[in-house]
Amino acid sequence: LLVTIDGVEVTNESDEAITIDKIQPFFDKPSMTIYKFYINNSSKWGWFGPGSPGGAQDSGTILDITNTTIEPDETVTIKMKFFTGDSGPVTFSINFIMEDETEIETDEFTL
Repeated sequence: LLVTIDGVEVTNESDEAITIDKIQPFFDKPSMTIYKFYINNSSKWGWFGPGSPGGAQDSGTILDITNTTIEPDETVTIKMKFFTGDSGPVTFSINFIMEDETEIETDEFTL
């Protein structure tokens, strides 16, 4: 099965611009692997590039994405594409790793 999650909004609530350097997606289906990650419909990581590592990746893998700067109060839309052998609800979160090594993880959401 191919699964697309779209419309997840993330807002920079700080007073300074942030630059996202890496992401670490978490999902609770063992058969699921991520193969594409977008911010504002721009591909930031994919199994054939851009970014690294290559290939579909398991939950918890740190993905080195194309750096993306988000200005104060700016909201961006996240889209992810997955392969899975399971159907039914799945619980997600995303850990954003900034250029300065700070990390911010989203709340869990279930789809």
